[in-house]
Amino acid sequence: MKKGIGYLAIAILTVTVAIFLGQHSVEFFMSTFSEENQSMGFLGYMLTGGGFFLWLIIFLWMSPKQHERVVSLSMMIVCLVGELATAIFNMYTKTMLDAGFAMTEGDIKTMYMLVGVLAVAHAISLIIKFAGQQIYQAFQDDDSDGIPNVFDRHDNRHDRNRQNQQGKQQNQPQRPQQPVRVFESDGQKPQEAPQTGQGKAQGAEQGKDTAHPTNGQ
Repeated sequence: MKKGIGYLAIAILTVTVAIFLGQHSVEFFMSTFSEENQSMGFLGYMLTGGGFFLWLIIFLWMSPKQHERVVSLSMMIVCLVGELATAIFNMYTKTMLDAGFAMTEGDIKTMYMLVGVLAVAHAISLIIKFAGQQIYQAFQDDDSDGIPNVFDRHDNRHDRNRQNQQGKQQNQPQRPQQPVRVFESDGQKPQEAPQTGQGKAQGAEQGKDTAHPTNGQ
């Protein structure tokens, strides 16, 4: 029962903080768009608080590789910082407007820069998440010729393998060819198959020491 009460306390605290910061974050994004695009406020929230929970799920269940875990964890931090920044900035502007102060040009630029940074961070993270391994491999130099793989049209490893195979074939000792005797069916003397090079010389030496059988024996 105590553990269940503890989980309930964590859930209530999480929902309370998410609603409190999320409301200010949504108002911040709504203030950056016109009245016709008020729905953009909820979409903008997915760049901050909503994105934090989504990247948390990706980190826990969809990040088997090391670079994916790094990206997911980094984006959780980015979303959390973005949620705090948008909520605090919205509270600041609301307080200033209620006190009779108008937003300055610098405040407006800060709002747009913050939205742009969050959007770019999410875009880069998604690219690394789904294509990070391929990007890393593209800029490697597998054949060690100083040219990245993405710009290298010729793989020098094939040339080195071909040269090694040719070198092994040249270093292998050549076996001398033995004379091949062909016997005819009528009992005539054996005939040697035509040979070339060293095989002829060896065949001649062997023929001197070998007595040929005569007819009738």
